[in-house]
Amino acid sequence: MQIIWYKTKQLFSKVLLVITLVILLFCGLGKLPAAPAFAVVASHQEAPGQILYKSRHTIRDNNSNSWQLIVFKQIQPGQVSSTYLRLVGFPGTVEFKHPHPLKITVQTREFLAEDVFAQQAPGANIGQYDIASVLPHLQLGQRVKLEIPVNNAFPLSLAVPAEIVWEWQDIAAKGTENS
Repeated sequence: MQIIWYKTKQLFSKVLLVITLVILLFCGLGKLPAAPAFAVVASHQEAPGQILYKSRHTIRDNNSNSWQLIVFKQIQPGQVSSTYLRLVGFPGTVEFKHPHPLKITVQTREFLAEDVFAQQAPGANIGQYDIASVLPHLQLGQRVKLEIPVNNAFPLSLAVPAEIVWEWQDIAAKGTENS
Protein backbone atom coordinates (compact mmCIF):
# COMPACT_ATOMS: atom_id res chain seq x y z
CA MET A 1 0.00 0.00 0.00
CA GLN A 2 2.85 2.35 0.82
CA ILE A 3 4.42 1.80 -2.63
CA ILE A 4 1.13 2.68 -4.35
CA TRP A 5 0.81 5.84 -2.25
CA TYR A 6 4.42 6.84 -3.07
CA LYS A 7 3.95 6.27 -6.85
CA THR A 8 0.62 8.17 -6.83
CA LYS A 9 2.23 11.08 -4.99
CA GLN A 10 5.16 11.09 -7.43
CA LEU A 11 2.81 11.02 -10.45
CA PHE A 12 0.65 13.78 -8.97
CA SER A 13 3.76 15.93 -8.39
CA LYS A 14 4.87 15.51 -12.01
CA VAL A 15 1.41 16.32 -13.38
CA LEU A 16 1.18 19.40 -11.13
CA LEU A 17 4.64 20.55 -12.29
CA VAL A 18 3.67 20.19 -15.96
CA ILE A 19 0.38 22.06 -15.45
CA THR A 20 2.18 24.85 -13.57
CA LEU A 21 4.79 25.19 -16.33
CA VAL A 22 2.11 25.30 -19.04
CA ILE A 23 0.17 28.00 -17.14
CA LEU A 24 3.33 30.05 -16.58
CA LEU A 25 4.26 29.70 -20.23
CA PHE A 26 0.88 30.94 -21.48
CA CYS A 27 0.60 33.73 -18.92
CA GLY A 28 4.16 34.90 -19.42
CA LEU A 29 4.18 35.06 -23.21
CA GLY A 30 2.36 38.38 -23.32
CA LYS A 31 4.67 39.91 -20.75
CA LEU A 32 7.98 39.03 -22.38
CA PRO A 33 9.65 41.86 -24.27
CA ALA A 34 9.33 41.53 -28.03
CA ALA A 35 12.45 40.90 -30.02
CA PRO A 36 13.63 44.04 -31.80
CA ALA A 37 12.52 44.32 -35.43
CA PHE A 38 15.30 44.73 -37.92
CA ALA A 39 14.65 47.07 -40.78
CA VAL A 40 14.94 45.88 -44.33
CA VAL A 41 15.76 48.76 -46.62
CA ALA A 42 16.18 47.68 -50.22
CA SER A 43 18.73 49.34 -52.46
CA HIS A 44 19.02 49.14 -56.22
CA GLN A 45 21.69 50.60 -58.46
CA GLU A 46 19.77 52.10 -61.38
CA ALA A 47 22.84 53.45 -63.21
CA PRO A 48 26.49 54.04 -62.28
CA GLY A 49 26.46 56.25 -59.17
CA GLN A 50 22.64 56.33 -59.07
CA ILE A 51 21.09 54.34 -56.22
CA LEU A 52 17.45 53.98 -55.18
CA TYR A 53 16.71 53.18 -51.52
CA LYS A 54 13.20 52.11 -50.58
CA SER A 55 11.03 50.60 -47.89
CA ARG A 56 7.60 49.10 -48.57
CA HIS A 57 4.88 48.16 -46.07
CA THR A 58 1.16 47.43 -46.09
CA ILE A 59 -0.94 48.97 -43.31
CA ARG A 60 -4.68 49.18 -42.67
CA ASP A 61 -6.37 52.53 -42.07
CA ASN A 62 -8.99 53.40 -39.45
CA ASN A 63 -11.67 51.92 -41.76
CA SER A 64 -9.77 48.63 -42.30
CA ASN A 65 -8.77 49.52 -45.88
CA SER A 66 -5.35 48.27 -46.92
CA TRP A 67 -2.70 50.81 -47.97
CA GLN A 68 0.76 50.41 -49.40
CA LEU A 69 3.35 52.80 -47.97
CA ILE A 70 6.53 53.21 -50.00
CA VAL A 71 9.30 55.49 -48.80
CA PHE A 72 12.13 56.07 -51.23
CA LYS A 73 15.14 58.24 -51.94
CA GLN A 74 17.07 58.37 -55.18
CA ILE A 75 20.76 59.30 -54.89
CA GLN A 76 22.36 60.79 -57.99
CA PRO A 77 25.88 62.22 -58.20
CA GLY A 78 25.97 65.99 -57.78
CA GLN A 79 22.25 66.31 -56.99
CA VAL A 80 20.39 67.04 -53.78
CA SER A 81 17.91 64.25 -53.06
CA SER A 82 14.73 64.26 -51.04
CA THR A 83 12.82 61.48 -49.28
CA TYR A 84 9.32 60.72 -50.52
CA LEU A 85 6.36 58.82 -49.14
CA ARG A 86 4.04 57.28 -51.72
CA LEU A 87 0.63 56.13 -50.49
CA VAL A 88 -1.34 53.73 -52.65
CA GLY A 89 -4.94 52.88 -51.83
CA PHE A 90 -7.08 50.23 -53.46
CA PRO A 91 -8.32 51.51 -56.87
CA GLY A 92 -11.93 52.68 -56.79
CA THR A 93 -11.96 52.85 -52.99
CA VAL A 94 -10.18 56.17 -52.44
CA GLU A 95 -9.41 59.29 -54.40
CA PHE A 96 -6.73 61.71 -53.22
CA LYS A 97 -7.50 65.38 -52.85
CA HIS A 98 -4.76 67.18 -54.81
CA PRO A 99 -3.06 69.57 -54.05
CA HIS A 100 -3.46 69.02 -50.30
CA PRO A 101 -0.59 68.28 -47.92
CA LEU A 102 -0.34 65.13 -45.84
CA LYS A 103 -0.79 65.80 -42.12
CA ILE A 104 1.70 63.89 -39.95
CA THR A 105 1.03 63.82 -36.21
CA VAL A 106 3.57 62.74 -33.60
CA GLN A 107 2.20 62.85 -30.05
CA THR A 108 0.95 66.48 -29.90
CA ARG A 109 3.04 67.92 -32.77
CA GLU A 110 1.71 68.24 -36.30
CA PHE A 111 3.68 68.53 -39.52
CA LEU A 112 2.63 68.99 -43.14
CA ALA A 113 4.29 67.19 -46.04
CA GLU A 114 4.05 68.79 -49.48
CA ASP A 115 1.94 67.08 -52.14
CA VAL A 116 4.34 66.12 -54.94
CA PHE A 117 1.49 65.09 -57.25
CA ALA A 118 -0.20 68.50 -56.95
CA GLN A 119 -0.33 68.93 -60.72
CA GLN A 120 -0.81 65.39 -61.98
CA ALA A 121 -0.98 62.02 -60.22
CA PRO A 122 -0.43 58.68 -61.99
CA GLY A 123 -3.77 57.52 -60.57
CA ALA A 124 -6.61 58.83 -58.40
CA ASN A 125 -5.69 56.32 -55.65
CA ILE A 126 -2.01 57.42 -55.45
CA GLY A 127 -0.50 60.24 -53.43
CA GLN A 128 3.13 61.20 -52.99
CA TYR A 129 4.59 63.55 -50.38
CA ASP A 130 8.00 65.05 -49.64
CA ILE A 131 8.72 63.97 -46.05
CA ALA A 132 12.40 64.99 -45.88
CA SER A 133 11.69 68.07 -43.73
CA VAL A 134 9.52 66.10 -41.26
CA LEU A 135 11.77 63.09 -40.58
CA PRO A 136 14.48 64.98 -38.62
CA HIS A 137 11.81 66.06 -36.09
CA LEU A 138 10.88 62.47 -35.24
CA GLN A 139 12.66 60.73 -32.39
CA LEU A 140 13.52 57.03 -32.37
CA GLY A 141 10.72 54.91 -31.01
CA GLN A 142 7.90 57.28 -31.98
CA ARG A 143 4.94 56.10 -33.98
CA VAL A 144 3.17 58.54 -36.25
CA LYS A 145 -0.35 59.11 -37.47
CA LEU A 146 -0.93 60.03 -41.10
CA GLU A 147 -4.13 61.89 -41.99
CA ILE A 148 -4.71 61.21 -45.65
CA PRO A 149 -6.33 63.97 -47.75
CA VAL A 150 -9.00 62.12 -49.72
CA ASN A 151 -12.29 63.09 -51.35
CA ASN A 152 -14.25 60.68 -49.15
CA ALA A 153 -16.89 61.96 -46.74
CA PHE A 154 -15.04 60.39 -43.80
CA PRO A 155 -11.44 61.13 -42.74
CA LEU A 156 -8.84 58.42 -43.25
CA SER A 157 -5.82 57.92 -41.01
CA LEU A 158 -2.97 55.43 -40.72
CA ALA A 159 -1.08 54.57 -37.53
CA VAL A 160 2.51 53.88 -38.55
CA PRO A 161 4.55 51.80 -36.07
CA ALA A 162 7.86 53.15 -34.75
CA GLU A 163 9.84 50.39 -36.51
CA ILE A 164 8.63 51.59 -39.90
CA VAL A 165 9.36 55.23 -39.03
CA TRP A 166 12.90 54.13 -38.12
CA GLU A 167 13.28 52.65 -41.63
CA TRP A 168 12.14 55.96 -43.10
CA GLN A 169 14.75 57.83 -41.09
CA ASP A 170 17.40 55.34 -42.19
CA ILE A 171 16.51 55.97 -45.83
CA ALA A 172 16.58 59.75 -45.32
CA ALA A 173 20.11 59.46 -43.91
CA LYS A 174 21.36 57.58 -47.01
CA GLY A 175 23.70 59.66 -49.16
CA THR A 176 24.33 62.16 -46.35
CA GLU A 177 26.97 60.05 -44.57
CA ASN A 178 30.55 61.30 -44.76
CA SER A 179 32.52 58.72 -46.70
